[in-house]
Amino acid sequence: MTHSDKKSWYDWQWQLANRVTRIDDLARWLPGYATTAEMAAAAERSPMAITPYYLSLAREPWADDPIVRMAIPSPNELDASPELSGDFTGEEK
Repeated sequence: MTHSDKKSWYDWQWQLANRVTRIDDLARWLPGYATTAEMAAAAERSPMAITPYYLSLAREPWADDPIVRMAIPSPNELDASPELSGDFTGEEK
């Protein structure tokens, strides 16, 4: 944990108030995690809001960690084909 009050760690309101919403803030919770401008662009397109607890479940190497892969937008998400819509299940039809 990178904070001093263990009680706050278990407080859901503290978790929400301290969630990671910017790529630049990841270094606080994932020391040594390398970020890029492309990752920041992907996070602008697909916003993230990750609680510190959820990030604490990630393990090195970060690139291979399932938590990191699910929670942090990837630059690969910028390569989406224009034919793709946000309606992946077809519910809008």
